[in-house]
Amino acid sequence: MKLLYEQILALVKTSIHHENYIPDTEISWKNAYPILTAGKLAGIVYHNVSQISEAHGSDAEVLNTWKEVVFQKGFRQLLSFQELGHVLQEAKNRGLHPIIFKGIALATLYPAPNMRFSADSDILISPEERPSMEALLQELGYSFVEAASKDHVPVYKINQGSRFLKIELHDCLWEDYTGLQADLLKQLQLSAPETLLQTTACNVPITTLGYEQHLIYQIFHIAKHFAFEGLPLRYLVDITLYVNAYYGKIDVPHFWNVMKKLKYDVFCDAIFKICVQYLGMDDSILSVEYKKHCLNETLLVDILTVGREEGTSVEAWASTDTLSLYLMRNTQATSTGFSQKLHMLFPGPSELKDKFSYAKKYKILLPIAWIHRFFSAISYSRYCKKNGTSSNDAYNKINYRLGLMKDLEMVDIKE
Repeated sequence: MKLLYEQILALVKTSIHHENYIPDTEISWKNAYPILTAGKLAGIVYHNVSQISEAHGSDAEVLNTWKEVVFQKGFRQLLSFQELGHVLQEAKNRGLHPIIFKGIALATLYPAPNMRFSADSDILISPEERPSMEALLQELGYSFVEAASKDHVPVYKINQGSRFLKIELHDCLWEDYTGLQADLLKQLQLSAPETLLQTTACNVPITTLGYEQHLIYQIFHIAKHFAFEGLPLRYLVDITLYVNAYYGKIDVPHFWNVMKKLKYDVFCDAIFKICVQYLGMDDSILSVEYKKHCLNETLLVDILTVGREEGTSVEAWASTDTLSLYLMRNTQATSTGFSQKLHMLFPGPSELKDKFSYAKKYKILLPIAWIHRFFSAISYSRYCKKNGTSSNDAYNKINYRLGLMKDLEMVDIKE
């Protein structure tokens, strides 16, 4: 592994455990800053960075930019905590029952919660209370962000003076995804009333998911990011601090049984081993069943680069929802490259995107849907060419991600 990656991991580990870091060799901040920014960790490590840079004093321009960004985002994060508290209080006054997950519920575990920069706050609301919650947000001055919204996740934001917050309002935890995996998640009842917790996070009273339920959700969430967008290292930091804080309240054998049911067990073991070795997670959470599995360095580097291999563009695979069919177990991956490509070119009716819904309803129209997809692919190819990429890059990236998912046994395989 590159020396810079080792330095970054050591910097992150010491920062989240409130320890000082003294590197053996000088760190190239010019190279470290973009990696830490992509990993959503620039704020979290800044205290140590500032102390180290005082001793070495190199890359002054980068460090000045870093300082400016951290203080600006840190201040806005404090404003977002304050605004979220206001929204939750107003919801309570109206008899609504919003549930906070991720976000502030995890930020409170950090040495400096406002240094865990978050683009939005996630609120879970029942489908029955959703119209009232949306009406409340509009009355409070929030604007609906149609471009960022999904059927089950409308997005609202406000940016007025000291009021700053973007809210993703979920009426289910698995967003708009469907398939076997969504059905299994639904059966787990992760937001059942009897499992919910009343607590305070960053001085804000919240209702959040149960200890084990929240951990299960986080694994689903990072699996989704790993498959579709690349997995920032901060999500592993979230899990490390969460397990260390709440290990005694988690039914570990039951947790691993759920991971097996969801086909996340090998992936989860690989993630946890990275967290234990490089981030200081309590190794009691590991399952002896996977003791023989070695640390997955390919996965570690993929996380450190957030899925971006040198010289390629992440958008090529993030811009399609092909991989969701595999992650949500709507379809099976094939065991050979040729059959996989054939399957991507000619999917079955249930594997088509919503815009080809006519072929789902009337299977006789499936060949027409394939032709429709072909012309859509041509249009996408022209778009890629215009933006300096290749449509073939999309297939290569999808196939690469799918290969990683196969290695981690996250998808069903058709022999």
